[in-house]
Amino acid sequence: MNWMLIVLMLPLAALLYWAGFYATKDMRIKKNAMRLEQAKKNLEQQRLEQEKAQDKASEDKE
Repeated sequence: MNWMLIVLMLPLAALLYWAGFYATKDMRIKKNAMRLEQAKKNLEQQRLEQEKAQDKASEDKE
């Protein structure tokens, strides 16, 4: 009897796992897009800070 219960519960567990994974798909996609956008902003800000530091260093040499 116990093995029949396990056999019946396995498909239900798989279905619930799949439903949870599918339900969070949009959330994961949006979160990854936000991370990518933030990484691009951080790189741009870092590049601008480096340029500013180089300009200041070149002005100090003159």
